[in-house]
Amino acid sequence: MSKNYFDSYSLDNILSNKIIDDDKYDKYDKYYTKDLSDLILKYDKDYKKNYNNFIDYIPKYYKDDLIPKTNNFIPNSKLGSNQTSGNTGFSYQGLGNLSGIFRDENDMVGPNAYVDPTTEEIRLVTDHLTFVDSLPESVREAYANAVKEIRYFLDGAVRKHFGATNHFNAIRCFNHPEQTDISHVGIPNAQLAGEEFFGLNRFLSNYPDIADVQWWAIYKDGSWRLDTWNPGGEHLDTGYRGWGELVGAVIKVNGKTLTAPETLAFYRTLMLRDSIGFMTPQEHDGLVSDLRTIQVGSIDSVNDDVASKMEKLGLVDNSGLTYVGRSMIQRTVAKDRLAEQTRVQDGLVGQIVNPYRF
Repeated sequence: MSKNYFDSYSLDNILSNKIIDDDKYDKYDKYYTKDLSDLILKYDKDYKKNYNNFIDYIPKYYKDDLIPKTNNFIPNSKLGSNQTSGNTGFSYQGLGNLSGIFRDENDMVGPNAYVDPTTEEIRLVTDHLTFVDSLPESVREAYANAVKEIRYFLDGAVRKHFGATNHFNAIRCFNHPEQTDISHVGIPNAQLAGEEFFGLNRFLSNYPDIADVQWWAIYKDGSWRLDTWNPGGEHLDTGYRGWGELVGAVIKVNGKTLTAPETLAFYRTLMLRDSIGFMTPQEHDGLVSDLRTIQVGSIDSVNDDVASKMEKLGLVDNSGLTYVGRSMIQRTVAKDRLAEQTRVQDGLVGQIVNPYRF
């Protein structure tokens, strides 16, 4: 992979100096990055063709009939399994002992991997939302699509890697949409939904510089709710009315709160890297090995070229491994993230893991 290609795709460039006309929304192409504009234009034309199958199956995970309250079946029919039960479309391949993994919502005594946000925390979220009606009409649809597709893409990538019911390895909910009171925003039938995708660079080779993505959105006339049957952690479900219409959203990447242009640039970066590649699995594994070497030694333990690449990706700094670098080599689950959110409040790590710091 060429140096220029690598540098052009760095998250820092995408979200900072490569964004053009940050304060102007008058033209859709203002959200293109200079280095990637030709590729993005081509990819926009081919998007539905390239991703039709992927997008088609993701929403099925949110349908009631694919979330059984039994310990017999796992909704995993689209993940390449050849072990299914009759014609049900459910699979139980590779998930080990399933006894007790499912339970009825009535068995739940309280939140598993989240803490109900306070009134003050809810207002912190809503105060930082980008409201769709504040954007020019020419970009509202693009923004709403980006917010939705970012969640679709990350949710699908996590479930594809870990298995549909093992989402708690990299997904955690922030709230119960049916219980969170956002009446202060003055929008009837509106719900706030929040979740994070954490430790992504552990297993997504094309995103070594992306540790965490925190996603908040208000939708109206949808049916967002919380499924609580999995003891590893809850997950968001959209019920029979679906998502609804986007009112506003805010997304954080590695603790950075994205503007509307940055949200669109981030969405396109996810899609482009997935389409044409950024790092091979072998290169990713090599970085993981080098990070472990640095963890027990120092940055001087690896050669200068590797150290330079790690620095550009935000994996190391002068003091050693950064939060993003540690994310790449540490196993964590939803309950661990809850503990970290509760324990760490200050500094950069607090900014990253706390969903109410913007």
